[in-house]
Amino acid sequence: MLDIEIALDDLKIWQRKIETLFRQLTLTSDEEYFPKIKLLIAKRECEVNGVVAPKSLRPEYRLQWENYRQGKSTGLNKVAIKWLCWESDIVHDPKFADYLSRNVENANARVIKGLVWSLHQSWGQNLPKKEITEYTALQLSSYSRADRTLVKWKGDITTIIGENGPSNFAKKNLLKEKKSPKEASKEWAVNEFSEYVYEAVVYAVNESIEKISGYPVVIDYLFDTLFTWPGWESHRSNLHDTVTKLVFHPAVNQIKEQLKTSILKHPLLGDPRLPTNRNKWVGMDSSAFREFIIWLSAADINFFFDYVLKGQDRHGRRAFWLNYVHRLIGCRSLLSDMLASQLRGNKDISYGRLSETQNKAAFILDFGNIVAVEFSDAGKGCVYLFPRLEFDKSIPDMWAGYHISESRLKNQYLPREFRVPHHVNWEYKLGDILARNGIRP
Repeated sequence: MLDIEIALDDLKIWQRKIETLFRQLTLTSDEEYFPKIKLLIAKRECEVNGVVAPKSLRPEYRLQWENYRQGKSTGLNKVAIKWLCWESDIVHDPKFADYLSRNVENANARVIKGLVWSLHQSWGQNLPKKEITEYTALQLSSYSRADRTLVKWKGDITTIIGENGPSNFAKKNLLKEKKSPKEASKEWAVNEFSEYVYEAVVYAVNESIEKISGYPVVIDYLFDTLFTWPGWESHRSNLHDTVTKLVFHPAVNQIKEQLKTSILKHPLLGDPRLPTNRNKWVGMDSSAFREFIIWLSAADINFFFDYVLKGQDRHGRRAFWLNYVHRLIGCRSLLSDMLASQLRGNKDISYGRLSETQNKAAFILDFGNIVAVEFSDAGKGCVYLFPRLEFDKSIPDMWAGYHISESRLKNQYLPREFRVPHHVNWEYKLGDILARNGIRP
């Protein structure tokens, strides 16, 4: 009995210990709990760009600032100021600009670099406050030592921290010399992934889009350099806006193939029909999404007849289906393993795998309420038309990576009118069935 009482007392003690540990963990901020990780990421970013790495702010310096801001102390020591200048939220506080103006007449290099870093970090919608930019500009203009970065910045202060700084940076470094954001940022010792550089890239993209017509160099720069910039990761909505502008550009026919290839290869986009990419397209303009699906569908139809059937289309199936391309929500070739091995690497297009088949390939055309299935050997087969629910029972996801058996696509239990042989006038009969289901060219 005594042993049980001792055990229960121990459990009560452990309960209190766990509760205490839980409170410690949940009340600990990310900044305090992951300082080494935060510092490592920041340093790695800066090493890539050649800029001075910001250091993780020590708690005692932030406390010193908070005490001053709340009127609990009258000043900040010089070491604290060197650290505080690298914290964007502090730099944008009017009290900090006021303190520097009254107490730091000649800022050293690290303070100036920290101010520029902080101003660049939160540029975007929160343009730097006039007081802090004026102070930073004054320090840059009066700088007289040998730091090469500051000497370079001093030569073009309006670009580094002026109100139109990002557009100036874009004009002088991105558009004029066709440099990558990484190259230009390294040359100017600014953070490539700051809001300042992001604004510059957006400006360069929009200017390039305006000048697409008749400028091959601009087109290549846009797709090979700006469109592939890693900085879009934190600004996906603007990447989506760029895609929309390009898809509906008046000169889209001039860039269509290059744009399609760039989107399919883009790590933040890819083929929107594939399961692994669907979430990447969330938020994309619905009209642009629909138009891109049409492009892909036309490419898939041509792929099936050019690369699978090698132009042997005596029934005129390609022309028939291309008439309906604007009504498709997706289509996909399914290749036998033998054919897939022959075409591997020959065409940058998505295709699935067909198993248990006597055909080289099958072709699925999804119209939403109706799904049509063709086979490579048209002479011995039919077009199978599945109602949506019936198709989904057999093929839950035609974009999945697993093999799909031919028997699932040749559903002999479909009503006879939903199996159209490739006989004389087959296209009229098939067109009539599609029309009765609301699908017209």
